[in-house]
Amino acid sequence: MPKAALGSEQSRELQGKQKFYYGSNIMDSPYKVCRIPNKGEGLVATTDIARGQLILSEEPIFQYTDPRFNDRAEAFRRYNKLDRPKQKKVWKLFDVTGNRNRSEDLELVMQTNGIRLRDLMYGLFEIACRINHSCRPNTHSSWDPVKETIEIYATKNILQGEEITSTYIGNLARYALRRVCLKHIFKFTCRCWLCTLPEEDREMSDLRIQEINDLLKQEISMLGQIRELLQLYDLESIVGWQPVEAYKGAWLLASRSGYKTRARIFAERGAKLCAEIEGFDGVDTVEWRKRVMDCGDEDEEMPEDEEGFEEWLFGELEVKENVNGWGDKKVKEKIDGPGQPEAKESDEGPGEPQVKKGDDGPEEPEVKENGDGPGESEVKESGDARGDRV
Repeated sequence: MPKAALGSEQSRELQGKQKFYYGSNIMDSPYKVCRIPNKGEGLVATTDIARGQLILSEEPIFQYTDPRFNDRAEAFRRYNKLDRPKQKKVWKLFDVTGNRNRSEDLELVMQTNGIRLRDLMYGLFEIACRINHSCRPNTHSSWDPVKETIEIYATKNILQGEEITSTYIGNLARYALRRVCLKHIFKFTCRCWLCTLPEEDREMSDLRIQEINDLLKQEISMLGQIRELLQLYDLESIVGWQPVEAYKGAWLLASRSGYKTRARIFAERGAKLCAEIEGFDGVDTVEWRKRVMDCGDEDEEMPEDEEGFEEWLFGELEVKENVNGWGDKKVKEKIDGPGQPEAKESDEGPGEPQVKKGDDGPEEPEVKENGDGPGESEVKESGDARGDRV
């Protein structure tokens, strides 16, 4: 396993080199929307933000079904039902062409800014769509189905003046593929701290990403596999749902094998990580807390030293006698790998694009559902609203 961690002092120094300019403050928010050199608009922290802190909770301007899998006219009908102030917000969002004369094309706005909410549903947001891309972002976004808001949490400590970033393509694609996809879909060359590492460090990163994807294709039957996966995530500075899913795999193996103490520890770690990316009252966080409660009393003595503790925690498991009717035999049931990668180099592309930067735009045009109406500002219902795939 390549050992040079991306969380090193060198990498942290690279992350802190960017400088930002004054922009418009958002009242009572830990960020401001401002101009960022070579990027257009973006979000910058106005105060130090702690890991796990809620940065933004925002309702969508409107929601729509992915036009690739549904009647394309549905998105236009939903847009036309918006009041004028909300329509203006849509047309202030940036589009991938960078051509101000074409920003009347609703499909380009959706292609550039659409954030997946659940299943095939996407949304456009006034603020969240202005968050710029990083291949190693410092936030995670999740959809709250109760409040119907997008919740954006810090996955790392963010310093005052540091840019707030998201990822458009997932974080499990290697360097060359990331560059191709971002250029093809979003029309820019990424210069985040990961992509600007020295070539040797970048190659080490690619090797780790390949190891992660190889592990995720396997059936997980040993805690040692999950420990290796978690170590790779840590070395690669990957935070978010992937480590949470890894701990879910560990919890499943331990609980199904009858090891209550280890199952509880894995559940506690999963609950802590989940709370950091979707809040203490998030749907998945609540489910994790239930898992902790369901683990019952301790049934093993735990080593006191840290190194010995981790060796014990991820040590080999055997099914205890009369656990779930299996008897005293090795675990036969295998579970799927803890989560699928967001980007696979053998697939069509590195995952769904998520958010793109915003910008000021012209006055909103009227959208014609049949594309036949007069005027220069019609929105035609042609083309793939999510863009081509690589």
